[in-house]
Amino acid sequence: MLEYLPSSSVAFACVATAAFSGLRLAELRGLQWQDYDGERLRVERTMWRTEQGLPKTESSENTVPVLPVLMMMLDNYRHHLEGLPEEGNLGRELKPHDWIFAGERRGTSLNLPNLVRRTIVPLLTRCKVCGAAKHLHAKKDHAFELDESVPKWKGWRSFRRSLATNLYTLGAKPKVIQPILRHSDIGTTLSYYVATPEAETREALDKLTELMK
Repeated sequence: MLEYLPSSSVAFACVATAAFSGLRLAELRGLQWQDYDGERLRVERTMWRTEQGLPKTESSENTVPVLPVLMMMLDNYRHHLEGLPEEGNLGRELKPHDWIFAGERRGTSLNLPNLVRRTIVPLLTRCKVCGAAKHLHAKKDHAFELDESVPKWKGWRSFRRSLATNLYTLGAKPKVIQPILRHSDIGTTLSYYVATPEAETREALDKLTELMK
């Protein structure tokens, strides 16, 4: 999905953070630059609509390790927001209490459903013939044909589930995945977030079959 979002720096950075940290929508909106120390993201607040609040549970109020790839993306995003220093211009200085994902006009916490509707979904709606986004396709000399190979938007929660499933597939134990998602109960991690791949299920059944023989 990230391959189709570079033209929007905020959409790219927000999706990357959701995918590699597993933060919830309200937690993404609640991030401020003081919560990022270059190695960890500290979850201290949430934003729901226009209301600022506390994390969902006591276990949710914690830190999340930042992978090197996400670290690079967030650092690049910050440099983009600050702007390149010009002669006589030191560029924009981000303050600790500034929102990491902020609206361009007011600087308030970004409305992520609006970001999805106005930016992310249009950028993911591509023409199979030429690769152009649908909203930029009007002047093409052929009819728009949807490219079904482009990832479809499935909601912010899907990144959290995918992170858990990918970690499990790579060999991470549920006890390791649980604190990354900051669940108070490991049952929640196993029941609602870790999807066991069909191939892994088949492999387990094959092993049982061999044992029975």
